[in-house]
Amino acid sequence: MKLAALITILLTVFPMSVFADDVDKWIQDFNDPNPAVREVALKVIMELKDPRAVEPLIQVLTDKNEDSDVRKNATDALGFLCDTRAVEPLIQVLKDKNEDSDVRESAALSLSNLHDNSAVEPLIQVLNDGPDSIQWAAAYSLGYLGDTRAVEPLIQALKDKDPEVQESAILSLGILGDTRAVDPLIQALSDQKSHVRWLAALCLSSLNDTRAVGPLINALSDQDPEVRGIAAKALGDLGDTRAAGPLIQTLTDEDDSGVRYRAAEALGDLGDTRAVDPLIQAVLEDEGEFGTVRESAACSLGKLGDTRAVEPLIQALKDKDSEVRSEAARALGQLNDTRAIDPLSSVLKNGDGTDVVWASYSLVKFGHAESFDSLLDALKKDVYYRGEAAKALGDLGDARAVEPLIQALTNETSLGFVREDIVEALGELNDTRAVEPLIQALKDKDEDNDVRNSAACYLGKIGDTRAVEPLISVLTDEGEFKSVRVSVMEALGKLNDTRAVEPLIQALNHSCVRAYAIETLIKLGWQAPQT
Repeated sequence: MKLAALITILLTVFPMSVFADDVDKWIQDFNDPNPAVREVALKVIMELKDPRAVEPLIQVLTDKNEDSDVRKNATDALGFLCDTRAVEPLIQVLKDKNEDSDVRESAALSLSNLHDNSAVEPLIQVLNDGPDSIQWAAAYSLGYLGDTRAVEPLIQALKDKDPEVQESAILSLGILGDTRAVDPLIQALSDQKSHVRWLAALCLSSLNDTRAVGPLINALSDQDPEVRGIAAKALGDLGDTRAAGPLIQTLTDEDDSGVRYRAAEALGDLGDTRAVDPLIQAVLEDEGEFGTVRESAACSLGKLGDTRAVEPLIQALKDKDSEVRSEAARALGQLNDTRAIDPLSSVLKNGDGTDVVWASYSLVKFGHAESFDSLLDALKKDVYYRGEAAKALGDLGDARAVEPLIQALTNETSLGFVREDIVEALGELNDTRAVEPLIQALKDKDEDNDVRNSAACYLGKIGDTRAVEPLISVLTDEGEFKSVRVSVMEALGKLNDTRAVEPLIQALNHSCVRAYAIETLIKLGWQAPQT
């Protein structure tokens, strides 16, 4: 077995802490005569995120006699380390037309992590006249740098013949959010390549400009069902009721169940009661073994709040699909019509899926206090019950759920998404008893990052200053994941505690989080010194 493959397996099996004490040794291995050893050392350093490695990595990158695969790995590692010392060397590699194309491509992508605007013009230059294999990476990175100088070059890149360049340009224009991109993206809805049309529809929804409504309505007739589906979703996101009629027609006449699912979902987002009868018809239809359209229709009927849906939703409580039954039970609680009480009680007594959880939820909303205990019991059942029960308890906002949820978080050792549901439920309850458990979830580096991000978010929302020092501790850990540090900064901005100012100023030295640090400092009333 090759050495690189062996070490890759070891990195998977053992935690990084096993390797962390040997940082200097791994850095020394950059000079090992065996390129496989050098490659492995770079991979380990990239995982450890130790800033001591920056200068040696730059030396590897700038050594033209080094193996190109090793230099590419060095480039990747510099992107992960997010240290501004790497910006200029990476730009020089990017601009060198004689450089290995894989190394240049990696340099372009790594610059997106460094968030230094000095890279904008070199990336634009590569986008304009570089080879296709690098242009797509330049287009991608320009979106994440967030500089509107890139808007016009990216619009021009929409005309590129290479689909990867086009797709990267579309995504970046969506990220930049500049309305100059609206008309070019509308034109892209007519592109011959279906994936380009799909991405254009997706990004038009994020630009939130009503000029897109008519073209997106036209896209409901696209020959590709994926494009039709994302157009329906985009119309729901834009919230313009001009789309209600076309979406109703799509729900009624469309053959593809995925498109109809999106249309039903969008009609709930629009809030137009013209959709009630078509949605009722959809929730009662027989679409085969899976009930995705019925599920989406039931959810939207709950959002629309029209009591014409009560009896059809009661009927849907007996649907063969458990997800449909669950959405119907939840929707009946939203409609708040007492005709639903007996049918929901029957589900609570006889059901055998997550519909029991949502029947309990709705009955609590009707004032049936004993159903609350059923939700607490569900926290101790099968993994999927636990996640749904946590969502229901968080939505109900009853403080009696705090201690059981804390206990559930302590006991939960299975799937990360269940722990995330529990963390979010605790946050929604907005009770200070949750502060310490949320702090523990945030500090646990073995925890799923989505869980840690949610913990940071809700520590900010709860507003208890006990969270300030733990949040600062995570912020100042240079080996911490970027997404977690960003969530921590957002939380510190909400807590409005001046202890965060100095650590945030220090974070300005790290280009990958600098923009977020500035935003948080402004919220805290900090002003940059005048020069």
